[in-house]
Amino acid sequence: MRLPIAAKILIVLFLIFSVVLAVSLVYQNNQQKTLVTDIVGEQTLDKASNYFDSLNMMMLTGTIHQKEALRQKVLEQNGIEDARVIRADGITSISAPATRNRQLQTVSTNVLWAGKPSSRMSPVIMAPGLSSRCQ
Repeated sequence: MRLPIAAKILIVLFLIFSVVLAVSLVYQNNQQKTLVTDIVGEQTLDKASNYFDSLNMMMLTGTIHQKEALRQKVLEQNGIEDARVIRADGITSISAPATRNRQLQTVSTNVLWAGKPSSRMSPVIMAPGLSSRCQ
C-alpha cells in the first residue's frame, strides 16, 4: 500500500507533535509539583516564624501563661496537625519537667531530634536552632 507524500508528511508531523506534547506535559507537571512544594515550604516557615514571634512577644509582655491558647489557635489553622516547642535537655535540667506538649512524642520527631536524615514533609513546627540538626 503506497501512501501519497502528503499523507507521509502529515504522519511524521503528527508524531513529532505528539512527542513534543507529551514531553511538554511531563515537564510542566514536574515544574508544578516543584512550585507547590516550594510554596508550601515557605508558608510553613512563615507560620513557624509567626508562632515563635508570638511566643517571644508573650515572654516579653508577661503573658506567656496564655501559650496554650496560642497553640490552640495555631492548631485551628488548616493543614497544621501539631505545634510544639521542644525543650532542650539543658532547659529541662534547670526548670520544671517538660509538659506533654514539650516532649518528644513521635518517631518522626525523635528521628529529627537525633539528626537523622528526613526527606518527608512534616507538619511539625521546629525552632530554627533545631533545623541545623536535620540533614
